[in-house]
Amino acid sequence: MEAGKGSEANREDKSVLRRYVSNAPALYSAAWSVRSDQPFRMAVGTFEEDYTNRVEIVQWDEEEQRIKCLGSFDHPYPPTKVMFHPSPDTCHLDQVVTVGDYLRLWTWSSEKGKMVSKSTLNHNKTSEYCAPLTSVDWSPVMPSRLVASSVDTTCTVWDLERQMVDTKLIAHDSDVFDVTVAHHSASSFASVGADKSLRLFDLRTLDHSTIVHEADEPLLRVSWNRQDSNYLAVTAMTSHNVTVIDVRTPSSALTELRGHGAPLSGIDWAPKSHGHLASAGSDSTAFIWDVSDVISNGRGYEAAPMLNYLASSEVNQIHWSRLQSEWLGITHGACLEMLHV
Repeated sequence: MEAGKGSEANREDKSVLRRYVSNAPALYSAAWSVRSDQPFRMAVGTFEEDYTNRVEIVQWDEEEQRIKCLGSFDHPYPPTKVMFHPSPDTCHLDQVVTVGDYLRLWTWSSEKGKMVSKSTLNHNKTSEYCAPLTSVDWSPVMPSRLVASSVDTTCTVWDLERQMVDTKLIAHDSDVFDVTVAHHSASSFASVGADKSLRLFDLRTLDHSTIVHEADEPLLRVSWNRQDSNYLAVTAMTSHNVTVIDVRTPSSALTELRGHGAPLSGIDWAPKSHGHLASAGSDSTAFIWDVSDVISNGRGYEAAPMLNYLASSEVNQIHWSRLQSEWLGITHGACLEMLHV
């Protein structure tokens, strides 16, 4: 990525950019592996207007100097989100979760040399069907716990060890579009939805939730700062901006990050910095913002993008690698790109 301009000149520089092109029409969901023995590995989900989709597991091959597909597994409908197990410790099973029609858990089989289905989980106890799931986040503090959001207004907290629902709650007044768990606590998570609100939940006191931000339109994405639990970032359905919220003073936004020329599709805080945030959108652009001064000095300060990258098509998702914190992954069109920042 380049400061102050698109990095067209660096498109083929493998020290800066690594590209994988799928034979699927489009890629949407993406996730980095955090296992210490699997550097530069990602999972990407296809987006085809068909029942049969798939998740591809890819990894950078240092000898061949390219991203190779290690294998794939079929997935019913496009997965709206995919995640690897959140622990870098290799004592844990090598697992992936996906959401779409159900919450599905996949485990690496050394015998078959690929990810295989372990379980399909349904939070609806009264029917064999459940409403579509929009997002999921896996707790790094308690890896047996994850939270999934749904268009049926609920968030479901799962205990993966027992493969049972721990808690299911009506989180919003309408569709819940995204959920993020805290990186400082096993009991906190936040969600956004079509009712235009950002809400905080504490699993120790589920008799109420805290509305910390209300927008003028549905909120699409939320990301919790990994280094400082006081800050969250959200973006709305048609907004070109990222809104940064300080939960200690939620009555008004800490700042608005302005620079995109079209609605946003993804936001993600850096894993090892409290002040860096990535965003991407349908203007084919990925930005990195430094909001350190805003956090230090409070309201009244504005931030400009410190780095940006111009993709060849609309960017669908953006994710920062926790294992290689100087790398971002984006999907656009049929491409997955690893960007060095």
